[in-house]
Amino acid sequence: MKSGWNGKSKNWLRLGMVCGIVAFLAGCDDYPTRPGEGFYSYPGFRDWWRIPLVYPYQVRILDSFDCGYFEKYDPSSLVAEPKGEVLIPAVTAFAETGKYWLFKDGKHCFSFDITASRIRRFDSEGALTVFLEGEKLSRLCLSSSAN
Repeated sequence: MKSGWNGKSKNWLRLGMVCGIVAFLAGCDDYPTRPGEGFYSYPGFRDWWRIPLVYPYQVRILDSFDCGYFEKYDPSSLVAEPKGEVLIPAVTAFAETGKYWLFKDGKHCFSFDITASRIRRFDSEGALTVFLEGEKLSRLCLSSSAN
């Protein structure tokens, strides 16, 4: 009885497996190798993700999308191994309106003036709403209950 696994078939199988492994490994290590490279395109790796905003600001998320860090990326570091200054830890909600980014953590709300690179903290959503109405911006709700 002749086997389907003769020497020729085994060699084709080995070649196919080696090509598959090489293709897989090439895609796994596709990360930026120079500082600042890939700021808008590198999503993160395994259990952490990046959401790039406007250079050099980003939201970095570890393990779960429930909470992240708003930070200023240090351009001298690799995007894949970022160093930076954490501006707001424990961000649970995010919105954008006009020239402001709006954040919420467990207790407070924050506005970040994009043009002036300035953070303002509010003790409640009501105080943030008053600020936004004073700036002639539409009313936004940063409620995290919809998550």
